[in-house]
Amino acid sequence: MSNGWAQLKQYLSRPHYWEDRPWAIFRQALGFGAITFAVLWFFEPFGFYQLSSAALLLVSLEISAAVIFFICLNWWLLYRLFPNFEPADQWMVKHELILTLFTTLLIAVAVGGILHAHNIIALLSLKQAFKVLLNTALIALVPILIFIARDQNRLLKRHLKQAEQYTRQLDQPEAAPIEHLVSLTDENGKPVLQLPAERILFLQAAGNYAEVHFLDETRQPRRELLRNRLKVLQETLPEGHFIQCHRSYLANQQLIRQVKGNARNYELVLEGTEQTVPVARSKAAPVMAIIGKT
Repeated sequence: MSNGWAQLKQYLSRPHYWEDRPWAIFRQALGFGAITFAVLWFFEPFGFYQLSSAALLLVSLEISAAVIFFICLNWWLLYRLFPNFEPADQWMVKHELILTLFTTLLIAVAVGGILHAHNIIALLSLKQAFKVLLNTALIALVPILIFIARDQNRLLKRHLKQAEQYTRQLDQPEAAPIEHLVSLTDENGKPVLQLPAERILFLQAAGNYAEVHFLDETRQPRRELLRNRLKVLQETLPEGHFIQCHRSYLANQQLIRQVKGNARNYELVLEGTEQTVPVARSKAAPVMAIIGKT
């Protein structure tokens, strides 16, 4: 039992793709709306078999429209209510499941209102209201689980396959004959860290600070926190050595040893460290093009 629970928690914590394109969300909502219409029309739940064909068509269209509306509305509200909402790098299966179940709850409320408006049920009856909620959840549950599992497996396989191809394109670089000494300063211009650029693994933005991850003289990974912005530090780095793989990350392209993939995005594995560097979805194509030329 405990093993099964651990596996479930592990699955729910897997990275999941977050769709950030409005037209793709609308297309996805249309798909769910079409499925909803087909289920209502052919299976006639909620006592729909008592309706005339015209009434059945009208109610099915109204409920399908509610499905489309609430899917798009919840997606829009997340960005509207949370301006700093950036799920592309943190979205997991459990988040997708929670959002989908919440959307289903809103749809169930709308379904109850539609059925009440057409005198199919009386919402004053707690039993009837619960029945609507239960039936809506049961109708939606199977498609929800199927779509989440399908997207998870499809995107995971695609990114893993492409990550393997990108990794094969990586050539093990020869030792650089010339070292580019870099002096990284704080916001007051005071030098804090001086080392060859060839030993800098990556830089990561951390608010008003920047984390510099590098290899020491014994090739062991180290980290230094500088009070300076990533953009300012980027200007001190030698041109052609580092790639902006993410808004918050700069990676040393000469130290990239592997590309990993999951259902959400790609990650770079660099020499001498277990910490991976994420690749933003918008930067995946140019980053992989650079890797192919490395």
